[in-house]
Amino acid sequence: MYLIGIDGGGTKTDAVLCDASGRVLRRVRGGSSSPTSLGIEAAAASLEQVLTDLTRDFGGREMVVDSAYAGLSGSGTGDYPARMHEVLKRLLPNCLRLKNHSDALSALRSAIPRGDALVAITGTGSCVFACVGDRMHQVGGWGYLLGDEGSGFDLGRRALRAALREIDGRGERTALTEACRAALGAEASRAIPRLYAGGRAEIASLAPVLLASAEAGDGVAKTELNGAVESLAEQIRAAARYLEVDERPVALAGSVWNSALYTRMMKACLGDGYALCRTDLPPVYGCLVIALEQAGLEANREVENAFRRTFARA
Repeated sequence: MYLIGIDGGGTKTDAVLCDASGRVLRRVRGGSSSPTSLGIEAAAASLEQVLTDLTRDFGGREMVVDSAYAGLSGSGTGDYPARMHEVLKRLLPNCLRLKNHSDALSALRSAIPRGDALVAITGTGSCVFACVGDRMHQVGGWGYLLGDEGSGFDLGRRALRAALREIDGRGERTALTEACRAALGAEASRAIPRLYAGGRAEIASLAPVLLASAEAGDGVAKTELNGAVESLAEQIRAAARYLEVDERPVALAGSVWNSALYTRMMKACLGDGYALCRTDLPPVYGCLVIALEQAGLEANREVENAFRRTFARA
């Protein structure tokens, strides 16, 4: 039995070919396969390259695949699910069970393999989903112009705004001004052309500045970080209304959760009734969990251990 998991993000794609035991037979990484970032045609071309490499030693893309799941960034809304499903059917013509949806579902299943739960994603951007049965309810995730609250972009923007307010003489003194200058190699006010040219990713790269300054005790940084945490907590609470349980499990996905301070503040902000779950397993493992479920199998401890043993070597 062959199973395929594809985690397609806005910057990279991670794909695995596994057997039913969870053993990774081959792993391939490629560029973005997000249809919202690239468009359908470019995302299809990226997936074609990844899947060609993934199946090369096993009969090629014509091989019989028992089950496959693709979690693709931004592909859970509008006509993207149906259009990307057609792409995947063409690329894997002999796949017996094939499903695709947002990468939020695979991120959730890498931490919480089964049951209704929430997933809070905060990397460069942010979004929260409630998974209830076969339905995914989205809260936030409207992009950096209209949302991305509590994300790396939000943290970086807050750090820069605080620094610029002090430079203007309309804000409090803060360690963020010097910290931004050190990170940028220039005063924030002189780095504006670079920041606008670099866009969301450039600003998000300054998230560690806010986190480090808050950790060091800077009052302005702590206030800004608290505002970012509260804005994401608001989304988590809104998504929680879909779960009819006393303690709501929340899978944490995305690089911002690597900050122990951010996670501690979120726990305190949410209070009782939420169980925050972080895993060291990659999102592509969640894709395997879903592929196994489609095939009528369960991702138990033995499957997880087999995946862990073979993933790094594949």
